[in-house]
Amino acid sequence: MKPAPIERPMLPFRVHFNDPAIQPFDIDACDAAEVRERMKKQRPEQSINKIKIVRENF
Repeated sequence: MKPAPIERPMLPFRVHFNDPAIQPFDIDACDAAEVRERMKKQRPEQSINKIKIVRENF
């Protein structure tokens, strides 16, 4: 029997894009790698400048 996968907590992230005309985008994910993967699917035409955890929600 396989052990159940470990649940990782969801964290609030803010994605900043290289184009200053594009507003930062908030997304919940487990880590920055997941955010990058999801952003490639949701917004493939926009390049990411940085990804930060939104600390004011804690």
